[in-house]
Amino acid sequence: MNINRISVWLISTTLIFLGGCVSVPMTAEKRDAIQSVSVSNFVKIAPNAAFNGRAGAWGVGIGGAIGAAIAANNSSPSQEIKAFLDQKQIDVRDIVRNSFFKGLANDPKWASRLHDQSDTYFNLEVLAYGLTMTTNIFSSDYKPWLSVRATLMNQKGETLWQAHDVIAQFNSATPKATYADFLSDPKWFLDGFSAASAEITQSLLDKLNN
Repeated sequence: MNINRISVWLISTTLIFLGGCVSVPMTAEKRDAIQSVSVSNFVKIAPNAAFNGRAGAWGVGIGGAIGAAIAANNSSPSQEIKAFLDQKQIDVRDIVRNSFFKGLANDPKWASRLHDQSDTYFNLEVLAYGLTMTTNIFSSDYKPWLSVRATLMNQKGETLWQAHDVIAQFNSATPKATYADFLSDPKWFLDGFSAASAEITQSLLDKLNN
């Protein structure tokens, strides 16, 4: 494994963790006092897609309009991923919000308190999204990379609770495929980000409830 690639990955991953590492725990007293919650329709997202992979591996075997655009513009992997998601109308923000909303709706502690309008609300932020190489250095496969921060706030703008989590190459729930597969068939990103969002939602709810 290339030492420069390791360094870049460690630096980028550290920056993402630092950007989302501030947490505010939920106490039983605070949780019991909450009468109603909602999930904000606005989800902030990182401006660029994240990529951790092998130099020269991107763009290979990708056909159609996306492949032609890559060849013509010599785009970076981050630009290629974002362009593909935009073209296929895959909105990571919607996937994350829908997953978190569904998680709350199915959670016995929060289902009855979940409303369209409420005294407190969850803000969601996609700190990072994209692709990362698998842990197998001999493999050409990639897995979805997703990092999400959730914040529970009241109408005064005070933070009642905050936590974050990240799903990358070590998670077995997300699918793996070649870079060309991901940028050829939207199902890989749809299935991948959906699985990652479900895992992150469960992790965030565990932190919220314990």
